[in-house]
Amino acid sequence: MWVLHAHWQPPQRSADPGGLVFWAETSEELPPAQQRRFSSRIKVREHPFCLPPALIRERVGSGTPLEDAPTRSVFLKIPSSHHRPLPSPELNHDWELDAESRPALIAWTVSGLWLPLNKAFGVLANLPTENLADGYVLGQDTRYWRTATNLVMEVLAEQKFLPVLVTVDARRNLYHARWQPVLDGPRDGQRLAQLSGAMPPICRAEAELMETPGGEAARIAPRELLESFLNTMTDSLARSWGAAKARQIQPNSDDLLERWLHALFQEDARVNASPAQLEALESSLRVWRRNLEAAGTRSYRIAYRLEAPEIQPADPNEPAWELQYLLQSRDDPS
Repeated sequence: MWVLHAHWQPPQRSADPGGLVFWAETSEELPPAQQRRFSSRIKVREHPFCLPPALIRERVGSGTPLEDAPTRSVFLKIPSSHHRPLPSPELNHDWELDAESRPALIAWTVSGLWLPLNKAFGVLANLPTENLADGYVLGQDTRYWRTATNLVMEVLAEQKFLPVLVTVDARRNLYHARWQPVLDGPRDGQRLAQLSGAMPPICRAEAELMETPGGEAARIAPRELLESFLNTMTDSLARSWGAAKARQIQPNSDDLLERWLHALFQEDARVNASPAQLEALESSLRVWRRNLEAAGTRSYRIAYRLEAPEIQPADPNEPAWELQYLLQSRDDPS
């Protein structure tokens, strides 16, 4: 049998769309363990029981976007013994595991099939929820990102998303037209907190290998990784699905607003204009969005509390009730 994984790679550059790498562990064959510790000369080894991408394409990809997906290798830090990575809990095997050595996080190279999110959506949404009859089960990461995909489907079905102009690099005059989910409902904050708290560690296995410009290991919080997935999938689906119905607009129109609208439905999200024009448009859109959204920010909202007077005034017409304005975390369900 084998375990199908889905690894989310957020965009690292302005031209990077981000995507999912589908890879798998297999119990069908296991190379002999090397009876020595890892050499410092070889930093990242090939995962010894990673299923070849061609077999994923053959067994799962038929009739799906995986059929034509390119291969991609990813470095993941996985709990390992001295000799090999430890298998996922979902993988049924008859191997004798190393019970003497203490597990450690070791980097391994896994190879799989890469898809941008507008194509990966169909694969995730159509994966069965129960154990599969074709000899494989879903890994924790695949089940997690499928749950996040269901949230994006809800956002799109309820039309809870807005067009925005994102400042990518003001010094280079780089602005992108994007679609962003609007998760500001009474239960949305709590749901996002629960979903980010339930993120399996394997979803962040690559993050441990990323480095900041200063050379230190990058620490990507689960909430940040989840929001990058939700934002990217919402944008890619709204962009691709809406392109067929979008009004035909000339990309070089003299009207800056029309250029922004055109970029909302193109693979290239850049909006070309002078710095002054783009700054003015970004400011106008920010004011427009502020009028549409509930008061507050992505982290907190404005709450109101009406306090009754401790002692009733003698004059019933005298104002005695007090209205208080409070800041409340969006994760707070009260």
